Amino acid sequence: MSEGKPNPNQELFQKQYDEFQETLEALNNKIGQLQGDIEEHNIVLKTITTAPKDRKCFHMIGGVLIEKTAGEVEPTLKTNVTKMNEAVENLKNEIQNTHKQFEDWKKKTGVKIVSANE
Repeated sequence: MSEGKPNPNQELFQKQYDEFQETLEALNNKIGQLQGDIEEHNIVLKTITTAPKDRKCFHMIGGVLIEKTAGEVEPTLKTNVTKMNEAVENLKNEIQNTHKQFEDWKKKTGVKIVSANE
């Protein structure tokens, strides 16, 4: 084989490897984003639970600020935090499944990952 042309299987394996890595990176980024949102929601919840229930507050929905009371916003925030926590757990499961698929792919193809430092 000439030096100029890479093996077609090597290119295919590299493409598949890159796809696995991109998928894992995207899932990890989404988890990080959701965890940041959860932290923000929890800070607001901590503040709102100590406020009087009839205190005026603003809730952003789809880029629009809506005037509500603290009592109206609190249940919505709690629901959002619960849903975001569930989404994080689902993404973690998806990462585990992708890791398993990656390991199965490596065994099936016989690909060994060599780091750039070696």
